[in-house]
Amino acid sequence: MIRQRRQLSLLFLISITAFVTGPNCYGVENAVWKYDLRPGDHLIYKYTFERAYRGDDGQSRTRAEYTSHIVVVGQHEAGTSVGFQRNRESAELLAYRERGRDKLSEEIPKFRERIGKRPIHFSEAMEFNPLGEPLAYWEAARETTSKLILGLHEVEALPATPPAIGDSWKGSNLLGITFKLVGRESSGDKNCARIDGVDAGGAVHLRYWWCDGNGAIEKIEFDGEYSVPGGTVLETARFRLTAKKRGEDLNSWLQDPEVRDAALQSLLLSPWIGVKNDAIEEVLKIGDSRTRALALTYIYQTKPKDFALDKVQSLATDPNLGVKRLASRLIAVDKDGGANQPPTCALKEPQFPAQKIGTTVRLAKDESGAHPYMIRVPGEYRTTKKSPLLIYLSGGGGLAIDGVNTAAGTVEETDYLVLYPQAGDYWWQPGIRSRVDRLLTQVLHEFNVDTNRIYIAGFSNGGTGSLDYGELWPQRFAGVASLMGAGQCNPQVAAGLKNLKQLPILLVHGERDPRIEVGCSKDTFEGLKRFNPKLEPVLHILEKREHDVTLQDDDGFTLSFLADKTRNPFPKQFSAVWEDLASPRRYWIEVLEKGSGVAEVEASIQSENRIEIAAHGIKRLRLLLRHELLSPGLTLTVTVNKKRVFDGLFKPECSTLAESSSRIGDPLLGYEQVLDFDIKK
Repeated sequence: MIRQRRQLSLLFLISITAFVTGPNCYGVENAVWKYDLRPGDHLIYKYTFERAYRGDDGQSRTRAEYTSHIVVVGQHEAGTSVGFQRNRESAELLAYRERGRDKLSEEIPKFRERIGKRPIHFSEAMEFNPLGEPLAYWEAARETTSKLILGLHEVEALPATPPAIGDSWKGSNLLGITFKLVGRESSGDKNCARIDGVDAGGAVHLRYWWCDGNGAIEKIEFDGEYSVPGGTVLETARFRLTAKKRGEDLNSWLQDPEVRDAALQSLLLSPWIGVKNDAIEEVLKIGDSRTRALALTYIYQTKPKDFALDKVQSLATDPNLGVKRLASRLIAVDKDGGANQPPTCALKEPQFPAQKIGTTVRLAKDESGAHPYMIRVPGEYRTTKKSPLLIYLSGGGGLAIDGVNTAAGTVEETDYLVLYPQAGDYWWQPGIRSRVDRLLTQVLHEFNVDTNRIYIAGFSNGGTGSLDYGELWPQRFAGVASLMGAGQCNPQVAAGLKNLKQLPILLVHGERDPRIEVGCSKDTFEGLKRFNPKLEPVLHILEKREHDVTLQDDDGFTLSFLADKTRNPFPKQFSAVWEDLASPRRYWIEVLEKGSGVAEVEASIQSENRIEIAAHGIKRLRLLLRHELLSPGLTLTVTVNKKRVFDGLFKPECSTLAESSSRIGDPLLGYEQVLDFDIKK
């Protein structure tokens, strides 16, 4: 199991690294390959996707047919803006066997019900240079829940210089594929170069045909295999170019449901492309909920003050929550979330970079290397407005794409930023803990997050991880949700359960879970209650459910539970434990040195600036103080284990607050004065 997780994690690590390194150069004598894409171009591909599963418990095979539309919406010196829309024409369950029995007829209705809940079209956009190299982040949430399909696109990066037969190059494909020109073949009446690609592990193959004078890829064949718990999955995809049209019009695309979303995605990605307001108004009238949400996002992001709000008034009561929220946001006056800044120190407002809307694949770098993650940016996100953040930890091997595939349909109707880290192992492993810690800090520096509304949730392995991270960093979160997690059946979670005492905790479990017994969540619920938490934890046992309660299938409990929760970053009383010092801080206390066992504190701030601490197993500790906890200019008294260790003034320093807030990325976890103490026996 762990080996399978590591194989998939390595695949995505290699893929993202390839994404940022780009192609190598090979000087040969053939003609330069470049895309011939001009505004008004419209390419149409027929696209088939098949998935075959074979495992210990049975086999299954599915097939879906799509028509893929690629429209070139704009072009300037920096690149070409292209929209993609893949419309599903059919989906079939072709085979299904379970424990040796053919159950196809029984499963077909269930399959159709599942497919009926998925959108019939998917859209995204990208800006490219002439070689087809992407100039932005690719979308992660695709038309199917494949682990590999996010790396397959109708526009692949071409070699930087003309290749000869036998030459190889590394493209910017997300799957880390090395390409080779193997020869030339005829495709209809075209003379084409055939390019074969394979990933480092030899499990993923991508072939495409580049034909003379065409200026686009003629045909794509894809095959990829990967392990899943109990079996393997083989996926194949086939694209065939059926038409290349020129001279079409943006306004006609916005009226055509086959390509409308592709055009909107391109407009949203590339605001330098002009479009008249009345064209967008027509989209609001005739589009489905996803299309209306895209149109409203475009208005909100590019021209909220130039658009007649009476045109969106009726959408404020739309039955789709995403549409309703966007329309209401356009009509209402924006208000920043989070607590006010301290009146004693005026912190400089940070400047955040612009972000691509959607769920994109990205890379975090640190001293240990480069690590993929995915993040969802909602349509109403702005760099000048605070947004809540949900961290969602996937189950199984802890792959970010699994998190996207089990949450995207649910979170798209919220205004949450959603962070999908990647583990490739158990979330509570020390190296992964520190990686997620660094990633969260990076996100806080790059996105305008309402730090009083950061939530963490996870499924299975991720459910256990969400409780573990809540214990490690209770000062960061406004709420924690564990879906099918092991809870205190995991020794590390059991050891730190006291650290969740200040946090709202939700536990959801399937009654018939065969992998993680429902008793784990029940025992965690009772264990938390024994600590007399500030808020009693909430437990939901879902009848007749097995190990399948993800964010999108939790009967709506997680998001409704978290919705009204806000953090208290300044509790004047709390208790905490430390097994190690990898995460030394809990609220306003940091343990600098501990003994060989578990370190514990009971801390409280009394009236008249009196701090009382009972400490066990601690040699040195640090207090991180600010005016919300104490009264400036008055005498501060600190008592540790009933011994007075400090008498002096509380002197908040604005420079200390500015430095610590900037480093942490959270102004409400910055501090104004630091006091260190040695604790004598």
